[in-house]
Amino acid sequence: MERLEYFSQYFTGCKNVLDIGCGTGPFLELMKKQGIPSVGVDINKEVAESCIKKGLKVACADALLFLEGKNELYDGIMISNLVEHLHPPQVKELLEKCFISLKSGGFVLVAVPDPKNIKDVLGDFWEDTTHVRMYPVSVLNKMFLAAGFQVEKIVEKKYDYPKLLWKLRDALRNALVGPYWGRSELYVVGRKK
Repeated sequence: MERLEYFSQYFTGCKNVLDIGCGTGPFLELMKKQGIPSVGVDINKEVAESCIKKGLKVACADALLFLEGKNELYDGIMISNLVEHLHPPQVKELLEKCFISLKSGGFVLVAVPDPKNIKDVLGDFWEDTTHVRMYPVSVLNKMFLAAGFQVEKIVEKKYDYPKLLWKLRDALRNALVGPYWGRSELYVVGRKK
C-alpha cells in the first residue's frame, strides 16, 4: 500500500480517475478513501467481481475495448504493473486510447518493473509467465511521445524494506552490484496538453 499512497499524490484534485488493470482494487480503495471519484477496469472476472463486492466501480473488460468512445472523460489514469504483460503494439494502442480518453491537461501514470533491477531481470520478473517484456525508460519515453503526451516525469523509484535485517542485506548487495539490486520500479507521467 505504501507505493500506492506514493502514487496517489499525483491524483490529488482529480475529478474522474481511471485505474486500468485495477486488480483487486487497492488503488481504487485509496482513491475512495481520499474522496476522489474513480473507476477501474480489469479483464479478470473474479477480481472485478471482488471489487464490486467492496463497493468499488469496476468494469470487467479488455482495457482497449473499454476505452472506446470515452473521449476526454478522465483527468487522471493509473496503469500499474500492466504494460509488461503487453506486446509493444498493444502498449502503443493503449497509450493512444488513453490520450483520447483524457481531458486536456489530464495525465497518465504508468508504473512498470525497473529493467535495471538485476534481481527482476534474472529471476523474479520471469516467474510470472504472463510477462511479455520489460520496458526501459528509452522505450517508454518514445511510446509516450508517439501517443502525443508531453513526458513530465520519469522516475526510477527505490523502495526501502521495513525490516533492519533486509536493509542490511540490501546494503551489502548494493555494495557488491551497485544500483542494480533492490525493490524498485520505473514510472512515467505523461500529460495531455
